[in-house]
Formats: sequence, C-alpha cells, structure tokens
Amino acid sequence: MAQIKLIALLLLAFVLALLCVALNPSLVLIELGVVTIQIRQGVVLVVVLIIGLLLGVALQAKWIAQLLAERGRLRRALKATETKLQDNQSA
Repeated sequence: MAQIKLIALLLLAFVLALLCVALNPSLVLIELGVVTIQIRQGVVLVVVLIIGLLLGVALQAKWIAQLLAERGRLRRALKATETKLQDNQSA
C-alpha cells in the first residue's frame, strides 16, 4: 500500500512539473562563467525545486544520523549505569 502511495505521489509531482513547464514558456539566459545557456523558465523552476528538495533530504538525513548516534551513546551510558547499580547492590 505504501508503494502505491509513493508511486501516486511521484506521478502527481511529475504531472505538476510538466504543468509548470508548460505554463512558463518564456526563455531565461543563465550565464555559467564561460557558457551562456538559454532554458525555459519552467525548467529552471523545476530544477531549482528539485535541488532544494535534495538539499532538504540531505540535511534531514544528517539530523537523523546525529539522533541515532546520540541514542546509541545514551544506551551505552544507561547500560554502564545499570551495571554499576547492580554491582553496588550485590556488594
């Protein structure tokens, strides 16, 4: 079921991107130092949105990795504390 929702969401995003490109037909000049590229405004908008999405996903992944590392550190600290308590109770 989750795969069907993901496919439907991706299909909707693709259709919206096509609509955006179709509704913004004017050309934009992009200068990349040595080369000047002429691209449709809708394509530029979609590319910028995709780059923003990828950067957001990368930052979110970094945050999740930090949370997982902290969770591991806390688990190790808890286990060490429990071990000390058991040693103190048995002594």
